[in-house]
Amino acid sequence: MIDPQIRDLELENERLKKIIAKQALQIEIQSELLKKTPVGSKIKIVMLEKYQDKAPMRDLCNWIMLPRSSYYYKPSERKRGFKPSI
Repeated sequence: MIDPQIRDLELENERLKKIIAKQALQIEIQSELLKKTPVGSKIKIVMLEKYQDKAPMRDLCNWIMLPRSSYYYKPSERKRGFKPSI
């Protein structure tokens, strides 16, 4: 039987490891973003797609400073404006 105090310490250790892994990923993403010199929305979206399996989209968008709506926006194929009246 495992001592409850040891079990609590193991759980705390796992929690801290997850926090450190998340921060390391954030630093990696932000440093890669700084290497790219014109940083536009398209470059940021490419980076989001690259790391989307490693962190939640909400966190990735916050780290890259890109609104989630910009990532999910899909332009319409229709013509802009009103249909002409008959």
